[in-house]
Amino acid sequence: MHQHFFINDQELLLRLATFEDIDLQRYLYADTRSDEMALVDWSDDQKKSFLHQQFEAQTNHYQNYYSNAVTQIILLDQKPIGRFIRWDTQDYILIIDIALLFEYRNMGIGTILIKDLMNDANSLNLPIILRVEIFNHAINLYERLGFKKSRLLEVYQEMVWTPPQSVFNKKNN
Repeated sequence: MHQHFFINDQELLLRLATFEDIDLQRYLYADTRSDEMALVDWSDDQKKSFLHQQFEAQTNHYQNYYSNAVTQIILLDQKPIGRFIRWDTQDYILIIDIALLFEYRNMGIGTILIKDLMNDANSLNLPIILRVEIFNHAINLYERLGFKKSRLLEVYQEMVWTPPQSVFNKKNN
């Protein structure tokens, strides 16, 4: 994946995540769950504790199932604003997570990153797979970018993008 872009005259970069980014990632996780947390009648401490536990569970799951995944921090003018986690296999590329802080959503950042990944996948002749919660509005973005719904997995919609001239596509038609 290319690592350097511009959006609205601001520099958009990806860099590998380090151990020092754990607090950022924990905060980002909580930020992406703020709508859900607004619906529960819990104290701020209860919400914080719950989100901490959920983040740890998610992190452990990713490490157990996708140990060689690449976690990158998304920077806009050197400010960390999100993360992008991908797992490359010989058969497909899996987007494990793409998350942006609330104030940076709907600016086209996700579109830029996914289109760049599509270029990589196209050159490798690999499909891209992702799973998104069925109530997440990002489904609309993925459909606009050409992802197709494949299977429903409990509360997740699996979606697949296949390179336009893909051997993979021809084998399955």
